[in-house]
Amino acid sequence: MKHLASETMKRPGPAWGWFGRFAILAVLAGFFLFFARTNAQTTNITLEVREYVAGAPAGSGPIIADFDYLINLDNTGDPDDPDPNNHPSLKPMASHSPVVGLGSQTAPGEADFNLADGRYLISVRADGYKLGGIHVSVPDQNGTVLVELVSDPLPLATIRVHVFQDFYPVNGQDDTPRELGLPNFRAFLHDTVGEMSVDWYGNPLCSEYDGVGGSTPLGDPIPGTGGVCYSDANGDVVIPNIPRGKYAVLVLPPEGEDNDWIQTSTIEGKHEIDAWVVEGNDGYSTEGEGFGVPLLSFGFTQPCNFGNASDVCDTNDVAGTGTIQGTIMTLREWIPQTGPVPFGDPVFKPYIALTDIGNNDLQVYLGRGEADGSFVINDVPAGTYQMAIWDEPLDYIFSFETVIIGDGEAVDLGELGIPRWFSQISGYVFMDDGLDVNRNADPALIAGNGIRDCVNPADEESCERPIDGIPLGTRYRDGTLQHGAVTNNDGYYEFTEVQLFPRFVVIEVDFTRMGVTGASLHSIFDGSVTDTFDGALTLAELTWPGIRSEIDWGKVNYGPGENGGVSGIVYYATTRNENDLRKSAAEDYEPGVPNVTVQLWNLDHTVLLNEVTTDAWEHPTGCDYTDPFGVPLPDPIGYGPNCLEVPNISNEVKAGVFDGGYAIETMFPDGYPNGSEVTLVPGDYVVELVAPPYFRAITLADINTSDGNEYQPAGPIILQPPSPCGNGECSQRIVTLQQGHNAPADFFLMTDNAVPIPGRIFGLLLDDINVETDPARLFYGEKRGVPNTPVGIRDYTGRLITTVHTDDNGVFEVLLPSTYAANCPTPSGVCPAMYRIIGNDPGDPLSPNADFNPNYQTIEVQLDVWPGKMT
Repeated sequence: MKHLASETMKRPGPAWGWFGRFAILAVLAGFFLFFARTNAQTTNITLEVREYVAGAPAGSGPIIADFDYLINLDNTGDPDDPDPNNHPSLKPMASHSPVVGLGSQTAPGEADFNLADGRYLISVRADGYKLGGIHVSVPDQNGTVLVELVSDPLPLATIRVHVFQDFYPVNGQDDTPRELGLPNFRAFLHDTVGEMSVDWYGNPLCSEYDGVGGSTPLGDPIPGTGGVCYSDANGDVVIPNIPRGKYAVLVLPPEGEDNDWIQTSTIEGKHEIDAWVVEGNDGYSTEGEGFGVPLLSFGFTQPCNFGNASDVCDTNDVAGTGTIQGTIMTLREWIPQTGPVPFGDPVFKPYIALTDIGNNDLQVYLGRGEADGSFVINDVPAGTYQMAIWDEPLDYIFSFETVIIGDGEAVDLGELGIPRWFSQISGYVFMDDGLDVNRNADPALIAGNGIRDCVNPADEESCERPIDGIPLGTRYRDGTLQHGAVTNNDGYYEFTEVQLFPRFVVIEVDFTRMGVTGASLHSIFDGSVTDTFDGALTLAELTWPGIRSEIDWGKVNYGPGENGGVSGIVYYATTRNENDLRKSAAEDYEPGVPNVTVQLWNLDHTVLLNEVTTDAWEHPTGCDYTDPFGVPLPDPIGYGPNCLEVPNISNEVKAGVFDGGYAIETMFPDGYPNGSEVTLVPGDYVVELVAPPYFRAITLADINTSDGNEYQPAGPIILQPPSPCGNGECSQRIVTLQQGHNAPADFFLMTDNAVPIPGRIFGLLLDDINVETDPARLFYGEKRGVPNTPVGIRDYTGRLITTVHTDDNGVFEVLLPSTYAANCPTPSGVCPAMYRIIGNDPGDPLSPNADFNPNYQTIEVQLDVWPGKMT
């Protein structure tokens, strides 16, 4: 599913938002700039671009005369703002950053322009260099600002994986040196789109080279190597010669042994473990304590039972007479804790392992529970055991329970709660026509109310009919796709891995072949319907891990003369690879563009029938701040009214849309906006995109799959020949609207000078030991945020790009240059920008950070940045 049709919420206001009120300043030699408001105070900025030279003083490299640049408003939260509501932790995170200027510069190599007071990010692109940029604060900065770009070739990266037997004890961690590596396990590498099959040189992944041949700088590939990446005798896998990026690694047991081994380890849920690698990464983790460990570790163990001398556990051969039983349930996290919290769903067939604390912590048992979460362990000898609990998909956090049992004793642990990594969304899509499964009417079944009515909720056949095969999706606020699902034969859908770090997402339901009546939300406390949303196709949803949002969607067949209108999404075209623009399709990672005008014309383009603007994310308000039983709590900082995205809110569903969607359901036959407005009738129409300032519709000349950086050792670049079809813009689409259907029309924009729009990182710096006890702090009842602390943003060389600071609650946000590299030998083709994020950064020797906090360690993570996306 590439995307679903989307609803537009009509709002008053200018078509372009505030940045639409800009004017052309001037045309200089090779330099074009649309810039800030003419009635505002402005400051002159001169942009100087030079090559970065490692170890040399800043600005000493060769000048770069030819470059393009893009200026974005930096609308991140500012921890230094005197108004706390503008701090990163309290200011609703924006979905996009408006473009306020751009330019193309040739010799003499400096760009000159004026900016109104404010904060900006300038991104700079030059052939043969990695995309770079600089943050500018006006009027505090003026005159010349320097951007240094890193030249090609860039170093390739390596991922190292260690596979180990997790039995000493079973805990999801690599307890070296007691636990041994596992050979012949298979590692698979995925990017955001699919499985990697080749390295940078186009040879099978994990190919080894002879150092002699001439096909690559490393020599020729050695026959018989590559294609599958196996762990060696020590359990180590090396995946070399890959470009920078965010990858997911999946490790599977040797062929034929898939059912013999059970994975225990994960970092943030799921079998795949994410690997962020900057250029030149050697495959070792940056999060260690001063010694090199492989970037990723995968633990596996095997089943064993008491009294079975033939299993893999050597110390459990003598059966005992005790019994341990219990039921594993979902722990619903609620912050702050105000008493016992009701458990959620049972954990489906949980894994239960026992390690013998009195016998060197060795594994002595591993079995699996039932679908209702219950388990029974028989033949248990007397002793003290550590019980490890997890689930097959690794959606739950690995948990432990100490069990002491005597000879012949029956220990009933009752219900045990374990936390989830993710939140969940589920529900039904149903025919909202007042008829049950057997098409019988009943006063309890009300047509068109958006509620899945049932005569007897315990009897599915008494409910309104399910609809199978309906696609649904969740999107980030920027319009990029997160997850997809399709209803089953019962009309049921489920998203099991929605949010690890809770932020509002937008859930949408498809309406290409059926009309929609509305949606209904069920209470997380008693399952009753608590809210309805008439005609909703999209909803903003916030759920904390362990909590489930239940949302039902009502649909009806279109009646005579009815249709779903014309709808679509206006995307920012990160990847431009279609030779036929009529077949352009969105990638999951491409964001929507808000506040863009879309027009509907008659077929000969003589009458404008309607005009709308694309949706823009608006942060919800009016949420609830309650205890686990729905009782309101004191709210000293406005958690509820402002819908702050913190665990205290826990679960909310509100009206909401993502960036870029639009819908046209009516028309003005006499010409927009004159005369009467009527329902759109079936027929042929022209849908036209009106590109906003600094953007244009893509053309055949804009294919960018040869754009990117060279790598060291430099690999071949395959160039696509220009299309013979010419350079026609794809800003108009002819659509045929039929009765009983919806007509889709998507559009794709890029910036005028092809400099990619920036991405955004939002993060927390947390005290892993202390709990926040101040009710006026954002994370009251949770781990304490580390306030007012420097966070360094660096590239792979260690060069400082910028320093941001956490606010009073330990939250930071930063806007960063993204990437134009779309020539990578990966399924997506895109190599995102990669940054080293240094929490509590001490600074550089000649420029230390005065607010470095010596009471905390310095920690580094590496993160990816994509055009227009949030990380």
